[in-house]
Amino acid sequence: MKTENQRSYNTGFVLTEPELRRIHQLIIEQFQRHLGSSANIKVSYEIRYRNGSISEPNSLDTIISQENIGSSAITRLKIRFTDDNNPSLYNVTLRFTNTDLEKLEIPIFYTILGNDRDWVFIITSLLDERIKRIRRFSINRDSILMAPIIGLPTLAVTLSLSSLILSGNSNSQELNKLKIIEQNYKSGKFKNPIEALIEIEKYKLDTNNISRPTSSVATGFLLALVLIIIVCYTVHYCFPSYNFCWGEYVSFKKRRENIGKFIILTVILGLVLGVIGNYISARLGI
Repeated sequence: MKTENQRSYNTGFVLTEPELRRIHQLIIEQFQRHLGSSANIKVSYEIRYRNGSISEPNSLDTIISQENIGSSAITRLKIRFTDDNNPSLYNVTLRFTNTDLEKLEIPIFYTILGNDRDWVFIITSLLDERIKRIRRFSINRDSILMAPIIGLPTLAVTLSLSSLILSGNSNSQELNKLKIIEQNYKSGKFKNPIEALIEIEKYKLDTNNISRPTSSVATGFLLALVLIIIVCYTVHYCFPSYNFCWGEYVSFKKRRENIGKFIILTVILGLVLGVIGNYISARLGI
């Protein structure tokens, strides 16, 4: 019975040379096991580069031997396996795409067509297992751009509402406190007006001390948002989500990751420790 199965993965990937060869060999072996000696397996390849050009290499070794960096960096790899005797009955198409550069594509996609349902299910299971090994967490560029767009207005609205609520509560508390001071003065608890004025000034100092945590919380939220944006941009730039790991790209990827580790572990960590240190110093009155 003719069966077709399609699957897509909206995730990052690190496709190394060994993993690509394993996936390649896995599919060929399944063709050979099912069709036996009658199998006439044809494999076609298509590559899209960063400069927009497209090529059709004649072998996997030709793909692996390319420099794969700069304008010649691979942004999409498509491989199609068919039984040349029955191309309409048995074929597998596998595609990997760097969606940071080709936004309309899906990062990992494959389709399997076979005249035997069990054969289709077996290849599906094996491919899913291999894909799980190369998947990695991805931060979409659009989601990073949306962070300040959504986060800053949300933060501003939240802090504005909080300020209004706290301001209302503060005015109410201040009015009540002043009434109490007035009553105490009229009842004779204060010996003279000077004592009443001193009591009012004490209350003002207490009110200022209470309002400080509010500004500290606002500063903390804003700082946290800035740090999140910095981390997201650093991860996106230094730890690319979509990787064709062969050729010169291997050393390029390693250099970027070292830069990312330096930024995250040194700069950001140092900033956080500095803020914590200032907070502790302020609390201790140093």
